[in-house]
Amino acid sequence: DPGLTGRPPGHRKTSTCSVWGAWVPRVSAEHKAEVRRRLLDAARRVVLRDGAAQVTTRAIVEEANLSAGALYTYFASKEALLRELAAETFEANVLPREAGETPGAHIARLIVAALSEPHPDPVVALLRSRSTPDRAVQDAMAELNAWIVERFTPLVEVAQEEGTLAPGHDPAAMVELIDLIFDGINLRAANGTLVTSFERVGEVALALVGALVAERVP
Repeated sequence: DPGLTGRPPGHRKTSTCSVWGAWVPRVSAEHKAEVRRRLLDAARRVVLRDGAAQVTTRAIVEEANLSAGALYTYFASKEALLRELAAETFEANVLPREAGETPGAHIARLIVAALSEPHPDPVVALLRSRSTPDRAVQDAMAELNAWIVERFTPLVEVAQEEGTLAPGHDPAAMVELIDLIFDGINLRAANGTLVTSFERVGEVALALVGALVAERVP
C-alpha cells in the first residue's frame, strides 16, 4: 500500500531512491560509467572535428545526444571532463616498462619515443593550443601540464640516481622542458604546419636533449 510506505506498488529497495519525496530510478555504477564514456568520446570528436575553441558544453552534450545538464551530473565541470580526456589520452600512449628494464632506461626510452614520432592521437595537442580562448580549456591544460610534471619527475629522479640521466639538473624542469618540445612539435604536426617533418625536428631535438642522457638509448 503506497499510502503506508510512500512507495509505488512493486517498488524494489535497490532500484529506486527518494528525491524530494518522489521515487525515481537509482542510477547504476555501470550506467554512470557508460554516460561518462559517452561524454568523453563526444568531447574528443568535437575537438578533432571542430577544434578546441569549439568545445562548448552545448557542443559536447549535443554530440553525445544527451540533455543539457548531463555533463554536470557526471563531471564537476567542463574543465574536469577535458582534464580527464587529455590525461587518459596522454597516459594511454606511454610505453610500459619492459621486463628487466631499469626505471632509468625506461624514462630514457620514453624520451626517445616521444621525440621520434608524432603522438598517435592529436586531441591533446589540439587542446593545448595557445590560440584557444576558452578559459576552461586553458585551466584544464594547465592542470594537465602539472600532472605530467608530477607523473614523470619521480622517474627522472631515479634515472639520475642510476646514472642514466645526467645528475645536477632540476628533474621537474627536465620533464617540463621535454614536454614543451613534445607539445610544440605535436601541435604543428596536428595542424599540418611543420615546414620540415616531425622526424627531422625530433632528430635535432634528441641531439640537443642528448646532453641530459648519460647513457644514450639506441
